[in-house]
Amino acid sequence: AEEVLEASNEFFPQFKQDTTDKAALTEFRRAFHTLKGSGRMVNANLIGETAWSIENMLNRLIDGSIEISDDLLRVVEEVTAEVPNLIAQFEKKQPVDATRADALAAIANRIAAGEAADWSAIEDSGEAHTAIDNAESATPSLESDLDDEEIEFEIEADLTDSQVDSDWVDQSLESSTDDILL
Repeated sequence: AEEVLEASNEFFPQFKQDTTDKAALTEFRRAFHTLKGSGRMVNANLIGETAWSIENMLNRLIDGSIEISDDLLRVVEEVTAEVPNLIAQFEKKQPVDATRADALAAIANRIAAGEAADWSAIEDSGEAHTAIDNAESATPSLESDLDDEEIEFEIEADLTDSQVDSDWVDQSLESSTDDILL
């Protein structure tokens, strides 16, 4: 998870500086794709679904369905800052307050749908920049004793998109073939 966040933290600022940098966009989108799969794999569903909302929004940007905007950049920034908190809570098996992550995911989903972002849930809570301000201190350490779920999370993060996508395509084709034969 730490490596995935490092990739996002490396490539998102490059893209923000030059929004025509398709390579940087592809790389930090891939980071969210990997985080989505890893989170879902270990039942860290809030992490997985929050990452999915950003990945989906970035897919819409890549396919031209939506255009770059200040709201798009802000939600990526805020989710990138929030994810280390979510990972730390998951690793420590602490109860997670999903309010902020859910609100950010909802904003990303609205942007992906071509709708206006509604920041009121974030701004009304007075926490608009809390995650950004605290991100450095909340970065989880993976050097502690890892249990099986955390090890699986690490392994999944190391898979390439082509491996993950290839497995999904193979499963989809098998399922489709089975449906046709019935």
